[in-house]
Amino acid sequence: MSAKKKKKPLVDESAGFGLNLGALLQSKGLQASGSPKARSGAVSSDESRVQGDEHPSVDFSSCGKLVLQHERKGRSGKTVTVIRGFTCSDTQLRDVAQRMRRALGCGAGVEQVDRIVLQGDQLERARLWLEQQGALQVVLGTRPKR
Repeated sequence: MSAKKKKKPLVDESAGFGLNLGALLQSKGLQASGSPKARSGAVSSDESRVQGDEHPSVDFSSCGKLVLQHERKGRSGKTVTVIRGFTCSDTQLRDVAQRMRRALGCGAGVEQVDRIVLQGDQLERARLWLEQQGALQVVLGTRPKR
């Protein structure tokens, strides 16, 4: 019979379980790439928005009346929620659609000049999100028949 080989531990026994990867790298003399020292010249995404590197976010209080509508025609029977009434640039409108997509967990896109289309029946959720963002007047237009 062959003798079993002793397994080597993956981590140094003296290090314990309290160390994370960054601490292990620093103990070996390496600098972790995610540490603040390594990216001192980099600008965070929050700072870049303040500095104006990216497109500024939309001021929802200046949008006026936003109308939410439920549509089904011309979409092969699929239900969508359409938001009209944005008075902002195309890039800002795309940014709002992306933020809504992430916040509501549904597909969202821009159609024409002032329309955001959300996939599914999102009337109430979109209204609440817009009001939380500071929209002053959100009107529910057409509603589905029940």
